[in-house]
Amino acid sequence: MICKHPDIQEKTAKEVMEATQLNHNSSIEELASNITEKTLEKMQYLHAALTETLRLYPAIPKGQSVTYLPYAMGRMKYLWGYDAEEFRPERDGSMKVAVSSEKALSSSQPSRLVRESVSERNLLTGRRRSSV
Repeated sequence: MICKHPDIQEKTAKEVMEATQLNHNSSIEELASNITEKTLEKMQYLHAALTETLRLYPAIPKGQSVTYLPYAMGRMKYLWGYDAEEFRPERDGSMKVAVSSEKALSSSQPSRLVRESVSERNLLTGRRRSSV
């Protein structure tokens, strides 16, 4: 989604460069070696953009049964507002794991939080799969 929105891509790239203290001429190896837990914690806008991406395109483990429809839920206007279909990392509440226990699965479910955390970390680090 970030690539489909050049303004968001630019803002995200600027944040990554500031957090890692790199510039446009840095190599991918330099970038990879500067990505740490500490630098990831500084990347709030990147986190918001990835959270917004997962809201619109949720990661659902293969072979798992789902008791709610996260794809549809991420687009419900009564949960996210009139622009629920739009990719907008600045969205109020985009950092929430669940809106409420009546509208989403409880965020206290450990396995769900681990899957979400792994999905988000994989997006941040570029990994494709992880076993949880």
